[in-house]
Amino acid sequence: MRALVCTDYKDALYKLVCAHETPNGVYLAVCHTTADLHASYHTDGTHHLKHKGKRVPMVLPQGPPIDSIDTRQQIMGHTTIYSDSTMAHASPMKRDNRLTALVLLSHVLFQNISAMSLNSYILHRDIESQFLQDAYADYQNESFDLVAVNTFTLDNFKKHKVGLIFYRGQGQWTPESAT
Repeated sequence: MRALVCTDYKDALYKLVCAHETPNGVYLAVCHTTADLHASYHTDGTHHLKHKGKRVPMVLPQGPPIDSIDTRQQIMGHTTIYSDSTMAHASPMKRDNRLTALVLLSHVLFQNISAMSLNSYILHRDIESQFLQDAYADYQNESFDLVAVNTFTLDNFKKHKVGLIFYRGQGQWTPESAT
């Protein structure tokens, strides 16, 4: 499985995040030319977060091996800021024959908020329906707008999927207002 999430910006497509798997685990990369940030969840439950090739200390404990996940296990949470300065470092979308899924988040989804958050999970196939219900219950309320929920079938871990939840806060917010 190799899934890419993109957005449009000034008439071009840019990559936001890429989720992929190998026989060794599941990986989620932020597609930013200077951030070089990715999280990995390995078959034995080892969980890494790396920034510019160096491990970032994590507060998450060792997780269960992927084959033992019977509900869901978080991979990473991340927020993308939709601004000229951030998008100047976004990776342009290019043809990739390895892709099994492509998700496009329209720039319209960033209007009035300028930021989008992502929570990513490995989930057991048997709880996919509950995962979708929980996403709606947790992220569609007076504080958040649920933007999208996507699940992707894993090739190496047949009982599991990757789930991506995209959401944004409600109200007016810009990077400038945070400073």
